[in-house]
Amino acid sequence: MILHELYSAHLRIGNFLYKNATTTKLCSVHNCEAMYPENYYLWQYLKNPPKTYVEEPKFDENQIIRPHTWHWTPEEEEYVNSFGERFRNENMAFALNFFFQSAKWWEGYEDEVIKSLEFKDEVVDRIKNKYEQVFKKPVIHLSLRLGDFVNHGDFFQIPFEFYLLAIQENI
Repeated sequence: MILHELYSAHLRIGNFLYKNATTTKLCSVHNCEAMYPENYYLWQYLKNPPKTYVEEPKFDENQIIRPHTWHWTPEEEEYVNSFGERFRNENMAFALNFFFQSAKWWEGYEDEVIKSLEFKDEVVDRIKNKYEQVFKKPVIHLSLRLGDFVNHGDFFQIPFEFYLLAIQENI
């Protein structure tokens, strides 16, 4: 079983999408299931919401494995990639507290990820009806998440010209 720590009603959508995508792949690869807190707002909109719990399952410290550090290192990557062997040999739960913010974590499992995030038909219809005018013409969505990246030593600073060129090439 894969459990998520740092998961609450306040989890921002971007972090959720990365965590969900990675977990979907890990569950597929290692033939296991994941459990999420019941109180996350997105579950009500999904066709196939995940298995949830009201009260976090209790494990003794010998049954739950947590990452070693909060900083991502090659050792942590090896740890996550070693789940398969450990799942086959032990009755364990893995607590994932990273946000796995890279598409590399679900490469090759894009179809499974998309299916896990499929919205209910009535939700899609409601949005299409409410924003009917928007869907009558081509739409470009550009998202800037500068708060986490500006002057942060771990992230490349994308120049503003990149965004202007992206808009220009798609108009």
